[in-house]
Amino acid sequence: MESNFREVVKTYSNITEAYEVVKTVEIVKDADFDQRYRLEVIKYCKIYDYYDVFCWRYLSIHAQSSFLRTEGGKNKEFQLKPEDIRILVQVKIPDIIAPTDDIALTRAIHYLSTGDI
Repeated sequence: MESNFREVVKTYSNITEAYEVVKTVEIVKDADFDQRYRLEVIKYCKIYDYYDVFCWRYLSIHAQSSFLRTEGGKNKEFQLKPEDIRILVQVKIPDIIAPTDDIALTRAIHYLSTGDI
């Protein structure tokens, strides 16, 4: 499937970048689930042929949604109950340019653990 995906992407000049997620792992730092990270090892598929890593961190937030609704021709405030939700926020890490997915993942884990690339 990989070669088919790459060939299809290359036929569209307006698609400037394409990534194939080849591996996804989640790690927890220091036994603290507030430091839970998702690492996506990607393969660039448009121009280059190397692996990199996107890093995401789970965050818990308390969301209070509200919006206006119309009732009998009049606007009335309608509020939903607040709720706790988890979101993923992208974390900027240095580029992990690697020839294989395993090397890219190893470098990303090393960076998250030590702060050193």
